[in-house]
Amino acid sequence: MIRKVTCKNCKEAFEIKSSANSRHELEDEKGRYFYAKCNHCHIEKEYHVNEVKSEIGRSNLVIYLTLGIVLFLVSTIYFFRLGLIWSVTLIVPAYVYIQLKSNSQKSVDLFNLSEISRTRTS
Repeated sequence: MIRKVTCKNCKEAFEIKSSANSRHELEDEKGRYFYAKCNHCHIEKEYHVNEVKSEIGRSNLVIYLTLGIVLFLVSTIYFFRLGLIWSVTLIVPAYVYIQLKSNSQKSVDLFNLSEISRTRTS
């Protein structure tokens, strides 16, 4: 999962380095308001945790596709002997890929739906 924020100066999205799975974890890690430097215009501005949006990372999709292809090849060899080659070898990798991708999308959606109060605490 990639966390991005839109620069207030140049309006380009840039990545925030964090391993937080929710905005509450991000708040614990960086604070409710934090400073981040844009990769495009190199200006540091203050951002609220709610301004951070999450996306599915490309590396996750590559891993899921690779896993699907490996499952396809292994199941083709295994189920070829049983005579179930087309029905099983196409369904199993597709099912695994769809499940992994939907789980990633759910975690991204949950991150983007949750919000933190904007009031400052002293």
